[in-house]
Amino acid sequence: MGEDYATIALLPNVTHDGSVLIMQGLQQEGTEAAGRFLADPENRRQLLVTLGLQVQEGTPLKIFGSRR
Repeated sequence: MGEDYATIALLPNVTHDGSVLIMQGLQQEGTEAAGRFLADPENRRQLLVTLGLQVQEGTPLKIFGSRR
């Protein structure tokens, strides 16, 4: 019981035709919390806003998957 921390990184893959999502926690609970956080569409939207990325109302968030 106590605090845990996690990091989340979305990076281009080596062929630059998609992305790789990397999540890690200091403990298992931190990794699980990062996954649960990203599973919620509102949390993803708030994260993009916090990072200063454009989010248009009504536009689906496509932060995962290929850019083909």
